[in-house]
Amino acid sequence: MTTNSLIHNGFKAWINSNGRKIPVYQVKKLNDSTISCWIPSAPETPFSVAWRKTDPREIASSGHIFIDGRDVASGVMRPKRRRPVERSAAKTSSTTQRNFTFTRLDLTDDEQVAPLDDDRLNEAGTIKLEVTYVYIGNNTPIVSTEVENITVAHERARKAGAMVTTFAQPQRIQCGKAISTRPYYPEEPGPHVIFIFRYHEEGTGTSF
Repeated sequence: MTTNSLIHNGFKAWINSNGRKIPVYQVKKLNDSTISCWIPSAPETPFSVAWRKTDPREIASSGHIFIDGRDVASGVMRPKRRRPVERSAAKTSSTTQRNFTFTRLDLTDDEQVAPLDDDRLNEAGTIKLEVTYVYIGNNTPIVSTEVENITVAHERARKAGAMVTTFAQPQRIQCGKAISTRPYYPEEPGPHVIFIFRYHEEGTGTSF
């Protein structure tokens, strides 16, 4: 039976796009803290990452989102919160954000355009959410996130049919704020659960 979310270690996570949860396939438990799957993605489609707590314990948690290997967003879930936390963009300043968008990776044979060994593409096609139990501290200034759009790979880099995430043009948002945290379990600082979504364009025949 097809499902549309991952559940592990007291948390549930999923990817939203076009107003629905994307189905997950080939779910695998990699170790005690990590679970993975693959999801189909459509080019030029915005998406968001969402998660909520299933554990009844009233402990705060902090989630960090890594897309294609880059730390691009985060969110704190307060102890009594039951509603999901959802992130759809990287905050590039206290008043701007750039939305996540699935994008097809183009290929070239020109090493001046795309080097054969491009470390920036080592984790292309992955969305990783790391969740850690924390104590919540005081309000702090937002730390701006630097992002870049990488849309071309060398044809010999074995990225045919691959997808990446690009970031839309900056949008104005209300001035936001962040909050400090510290580990709830100092002897086991976490992350306590890791969700990995490997995404690829549907119908390309790639095996996961």
